[in-house]
Amino acid sequence: MPKKLLFYLQITGLVMGKTGQILEKSATGFKRYLTDWKNLAMHALIGVALVVLAIWAPVPLYGKIAIFLLVVVFNVFRMRINSKKRAQATVNNA
Repeated sequence: MPKKLLFYLQITGLVMGKTGQILEKSATGFKRYLTDWKNLAMHALIGVALVVLAIWAPVPLYGKIAIFLLVVVFNVFRMRINSKKRAQATVNNA
């Protein structure tokens, strides 16, 4: 977690208790999600596909939002599966 964010959370008292734990976990997960190159590549490909598709067949806004949400859900599940595999491999190698 970035030091500035942690400092802000400590000042506001959000690090203490369940709210702080949830916020810290969310921030860490969000950072991992945004720094994963596979997620960035997938979002870039979907963005280009939506632009190209919009030229030939206009996609309604709710359709674009639904595709975006499906990509996010797919990437989160992929990250969780990879995380479990890495943890299992670490346990097996130890």
